Amino acid sequence: MDIEAVKQQSMDWTTSLYSSKFTNIPLFINYHRVVGHPASWGSANAFSAARLNDAIAKGYSLRHDAFGMTGYYQSWEKNYVASKNFQRPVILEGGWITDGSAHRYWIDPSEKYREGHPEDVRVGEMEEAENAKVNMMDFRRQEVATWFGKTFNLVQRFISEGGYRIYPTSVTLPEKIERNKTFSISHTWVNKGWGYFPNNIPQWDYKYKVAFGLIDSANSRKQLFVDPTAEPSEWRQGIPQSYSFNGQVTLEPGTYTWGVAIVDSTTTGSQPGIALAVANPNKTTTGWIKLFTVQVVEPCDENDCECNGKDDCDEGTGPNPDDDNDHGSETNPDDDGDGGSDVDQSNNATIFSLSILLSLSVSLPLFIL
Repeated sequence: MDIEAVKQQSMDWTTSLYSSKFTNIPLFINYHRVVGHPASWGSANAFSAARLNDAIAKGYSLRHDAFGMTGYYQSWEKNYVASKNFQRPVILEGGWITDGSAHRYWIDPSEKYREGHPEDVRVGEMEEAENAKVNMMDFRRQEVATWFGKTFNLVQRFISEGGYRIYPTSVTLPEKIERNKTFSISHTWVNKGWGYFPNNIPQWDYKYKVAFGLIDSANSRKQLFVDPTAEPSEWRQGIPQSYSFNGQVTLEPGTYTWGVAIVDSTTTGSQPGIALAVANPNKTTTGWIKLFTVQVVEPCDENDCECNGKDDCDEGTGPNPDDDNDHGSETNPDDDGDGGSDVDQSNNATIFSLSILLSLSVSLPLFIL
């Protein structure tokens, strides 16, 4: 019997079945050097990378259950996950069970873990989490006590630095718009996390879009503007990404409020689908972050002096200095040293600032060991 052929058939059958039945739920597979082999320890199998690549091609993302266990999580695993950075998200699960005497973690080959100090293991797991750019941490029953009791600072660090933390640093929008005339929207985004926003996984298929909306007095979004070029899965840690696109308003004249969101384009009306890392946002119940008011007006007759904003029509003076109606919501670097993003508040600019979101997301991925 060709054992490698049998393993390949088994892997192919199992991964194909799961990926064909779970098309909306992210799937995860353990990446390790003897994947699909009866043994769980030993030197790397020559076919392991190819088998994992086949699973990834079918839509699988990656997880590992031995972070921090350096005798098991070795250079093969580190190199493999590095080759998949930003192609698929990664889930971390620690290897050593530090509760009671289940594992003698102090015999780890790294020699970094002291007996009676499970917090050393948490430090080792966090170091590898950053190296692998993991998106999620899997806290198991045995590990929760030390993560939260002895190394809560690492939990807080992951909340602020791990995974993705995306927010707009600068948005420039008009404060007055003529109906059916073209206007421009400019915006810049930053990801503060070492991971990435996995909009590219097949189960999501780029469904999340950067969008701006005009919101009425009842907090109902009345018109939507989606930037087709802004792709959140391409945002890398600390590298601003800027975009500009045009739109036209078809609404009735009146006062509206600009809103910004990352919407789920597969929902009815493209509802906001992702919580942005913006501190104390003024937002609607559906998740639109409200910016500032905008006036929608009828187009001006080019011969209408007052409509075109002239100060003294008899003398033919020029338009007001702010004739471009460009209401910039520009975020500056941290001017006051408070750790947040500051904004030039001239022209009634709206404040954006980075928020450390003190909440943990719970996911229920399906995976194959």
